[in-house]
Amino acid sequence: MKNPFHLLRERSGRSLAARLSLWIVLFAALIFILALGFLFYVSRGAVREEAIEHATQVLDNTVLRVNGILDDVRIASDNSEDLIYEKLASPQDIFALSRSIVRNNPVLNGCSISFEPDFYPEYGRYFSAYTENLNGEILSAQEGNDDYQYFYMDWYLLPKLLMQPVWTEPFMDYNPNAIYATEVIASYCIPLTDGASNFIGSLSIDLSLDWLSETISAVKPYPNSYSIMIGRGGTYLVHPDSTKLFYETIFTPSLLEDRPAMDELGHAMLDGEEGYRSLLVDGQPSYVFFKPIPSTGWSVAIVCPESDVFAGFNRLRRSVFFNLLLGLLLMFVVIARIIQRQLAPLGRLVSQTKTIASGRFDEELPALARHDEIGQLNSSFAEMQNSLVSYIDELTRTTANKERIEGELRIARDIQMGMVPRIFPAFPQRSDVDLFASMTPAKEVGGDLYDFFIQDEKLYFCIGDVSGKG
Repeated sequence: MKNPFHLLRERSGRSLAARLSLWIVLFAALIFILALGFLFYVSRGAVREEAIEHATQVLDNTVLRVNGILDDVRIASDNSEDLIYEKLASPQDIFALSRSIVRNNPVLNGCSISFEPDFYPEYGRYFSAYTENLNGEILSAQEGNDDYQYFYMDWYLLPKLLMQPVWTEPFMDYNPNAIYATEVIASYCIPLTDGASNFIGSLSIDLSLDWLSETISAVKPYPNSYSIMIGRGGTYLVHPDSTKLFYETIFTPSLLEDRPAMDELGHAMLDGEEGYRSLLVDGQPSYVFFKPIPSTGWSVAIVCPESDVFAGFNRLRRSVFFNLLLGLLLMFVVIARIIQRQLAPLGRLVSQTKTIASGRFDEELPALARHDEIGQLNSSFAEMQNSLVSYIDELTRTTANKERIEGELRIARDIQMGMVPRIFPAFPQRSDVDLFASMTPAKEVGGDLYDFFIQDEKLYFCIGDVSGKG
């Protein structure tokens, strides 16, 4: 079975209509491809800019919601700080305040009001009024003990050392002898001081990272996009792959292979920059839009696979190319039919020339009611055919006359040559005489003659020119 493209090539090689149609369609295809290529190039840039704007808006809204949650935590802390100073004289009031803070702020996971060793001697070395919201149930306990020396915990030590409010990195709490948060939390910590600005304790308000992660991941600009958040050291705090949380950093892939683009992204996020990068994420071309949360030192990013960003554009491109191919095929068929109809007289002329070549000069050519080049060619060919027939007739008559004249001349030549002696030796019985003669006419019949004979022992010969030329 022959290849269809080979058949098309063979057909187009024999048919002028097919060749013209093919060239027209190829030229049209070239124009369409160049125009569509430029259009797609511009459109892709427009889609890319729109995607950047859309993803940036989603990221801005996400960070705005996160900042709103963090602001709620800060406001709750600021409002409670003065109340703590008012109730310092009563440890029980401190417990009640801790419960009130958690009860009045559903967004909070827990609250600790903790003091320096022996601040309340009646409670011993440790005093930390801790309240937890456990699935809607408010639980309180004194969480300090020898197995849980909170003085060395980040949520207590950082505000003591920095003497200013601070967010801790997310952590998993554990206190074997009291209640504790069973999920990953981040704490907003405020240092508590006495009248002389000496550190006396810490107010620590806990926020569930799972709840924060749900908030961050709630909005997706594209079906397969996802959100991540890294801490101050690049550790993943939010990631769809839970195996990476707290165990991997954004720089981990670079430990296995050279990933300069990922390293550059990680450093930009840790430096508090805002923007986007185009790079490979898990082997897939993606756009990563990132923005910092200044109050915490964290950075949120939205990863959008390039296939999602340009999904609609790619569908449109495939549809356009399919319709283009279908249109070109239809154009080829229509143009081929039109050209074939317009060039049909040429086909008859080709057939007529073959007939003439076979010797049939009287084959009549049908008349065309056309005045274009093809009509003129048909008329000229008909005139040429008539002229050729006339010429052949004239040539036939001329040839017949020539053959008749040549026949008569041959007879005259034979008669002329028969009149002169052509047998040699002329006198075989005599040894004393030897003679040879020859006559070659310049034309079919010459005007010369000769003769010779012996009489009375004398040799007589004569040469004559009856045409008067010699």
